Amino acid sequence: MGNSDYIYIEKQGHLIRLKCASGVDFDTLTTVNEWGDIPSYEMDYQWNRLTRRGTLRSFEDRGTAVLGGMVSVTFEPESAPMLGCDQVFYENESRYPDPYSEPRGRVYLSTYRFWTGTWNSETFEWDDRQQVLKVEDCLSVTPADVDGDGENELMVRNRWPEKPYRVTTGPMER
Repeated sequence: MGNSDYIYIEKQGHLIRLKCASGVDFDTLTTVNEWGDIPSYEMDYQWNRLTRRGTLRSFEDRGTAVLGGMVSVTFEPESAPMLGCDQVFYENESRYPDPYSEPRGRVYLSTYRFWTGTWNSETFEWDDRQQVLKVEDCLSVTPADVDGDGENELMVRNRWPEKPYRVTTGPMER
């Protein structure tokens, strides 16, 4: 634009316009590398939360790429005390492209399953497994004691730009 270069980034659910400071070589920024992957940059910038405009002071190519092929990745179960239970196990059950993201397929959503039970190391199966919760179409989940009552709630970030929501329900009855 005119004699200035600008880049746009997404930050906290908003599009931020950054003017490249003198010394920033705008022409070396690329959105896709020679292998078709999205490069990852370490950026030094400041921006105004009201105007959503700022200045890019510098950037450096990390030499890594943002990969999008996470669909075939398997994840190990994690556990934490939460939802009124001493130990709840959870895992990313599936990962799939968000059909509404722009550009299409760049954002991945997950389905997380939460359960209680005991792992039997002899049969390699769960004894008395009971599903507690299933959360679909989310970017991430984090058990955390948000309200300071000494018990973990479940913080869920979905694809919408609103704040994360808190799940505080106990185990389901059979």
